[in-house]
Amino acid sequence: MSMFWRGLACLACVVVAGSASAVEKWTITDLGSSRTESLCVAAATESFVSFSNVFGASKVIRATWTVYGYGLNNSEHDAVITCTFSTANATRATLVVYSENAVQGGLISNRLAQHFYDHNDRLEQEWLDAAYKRFGF
Repeated sequence: MSMFWRGLACLACVVVAGSASAVEKWTITDLGSSRTESLCVAAATESFVSFSNVFGASKVIRATWTVYGYGLNNSEHDAVITCTFSTANATRATLVVYSENAVQGGLISNRLAQHFYDHNDRLEQEWLDAAYKRFGF
């Protein structure tokens, strides 16, 4: 079982069996769609690297369709951005942040989401420019 599915299963158990305070430790953000999985993963990777350069992170790991950030803000905050297949050949990005402090978790989620939007927009524009040149538009 992959790390993502284990994490998702743990989240489901917390939601079903846990107290309200346990649920408050998770922040989930729909980051919207991206043209391709590779663009989504690239934007997610750049988001974590940008965040890490400014606020710190102990580790950033890029997998096939997920990017993990551990020890964000040089503290006990972890996050993952998943890039999953969606309708109309698009890829859907989702950010999940775990933090013992709900306020800090929300701030980290907002900052990572903004980094993702900025990087994704830039990468998609570069992708479109390359496609226009390739096909002569």
